[in-house]
Amino acid sequence: MKTRYAAVMLIAAAMVGVSCERAAPDRAGRLLTMAGEEAASIPNALDRFTCQLNIADTQLRTDRKADAEKTLLLARDTLTGAKKEDFDDFHRIAAWTAISQLARAAGDRELALKSSDNALAALNDVQPVAQRPQYVLSLAGELANLRGKAEAIELLESGSAWAAEITDTPTRRLALVAFVDRLLSYDAFENARNTLRRDPDAYWRTATFLDLAKGNGYLAAAGASYANGSGTNAGRGGGGAGGAMLSFQQEMKSANTFGKDVRFESVYQQNH
Repeated sequence: MKTRYAAVMLIAAAMVGVSCERAAPDRAGRLLTMAGEEAASIPNALDRFTCQLNIADTQLRTDRKADAEKTLLLARDTLTGAKKEDFDDFHRIAAWTAISQLARAAGDRELALKSSDNALAALNDVQPVAQRPQYVLSLAGELANLRGKAEAIELLESGSAWAAEITDTPTRRLALVAFVDRLLSYDAFENARNTLRRDPDAYWRTATFLDLAKGNGYLAAAGASYANGSGTNAGRGGGGAGGAMLSFQQEMKSANTFGKDVRFESVYQQNH
């Protein structure tokens, strides 16, 4: 009898413990909500938006998806209500891309789709057209994750048309090879061919495909191909390869790599 009583008491104690655990207040959740309420009063739209995104990101990381969805809607409202001068082209494209990423992680596909549409619309608003290609690669990556490869390929093809408007030869070719490299990762070989044909030099196109076939990265392919293009004497009995390659490398050193990353983790994420 005593053994049975003791067992009953142990079970009861365990149940009380579980009940207390469940009844315990969600301290972190409440604090995140309070942070969101304070963020709503930040006067600068870009700062307010950045804080809202990071609150949503923390909510996602702590498995509070429902709360994150609400915060992302507030971030969306901040962005749609912002003045044109509050966000430059880069930050506006990155803003919509970030909402798309986080909404996708939160399971809010409708918000993610609308935000990616807005990111594309913001990209198409960029003038002059030759400035658009720098935003294409990272946005195409989000489209591939959200909508599939076909949507990403379509954007990359648009990017190649815009890249054809870049007057500086090394930058134009770097953009085209970057897009080709991504298209090849999607097994879109004919799209890659059409993209490279945005440059009129068949010798350069041949050298570029040869470099890519050897497994070189797109920066190496663009650099070597530029040095061997018809714009120099290299590869055609002349001695200009070294100078052309050095010139290309100097230009690319200042440009770093082609394009600007518009993803959340590169623009808005804050690590404390």
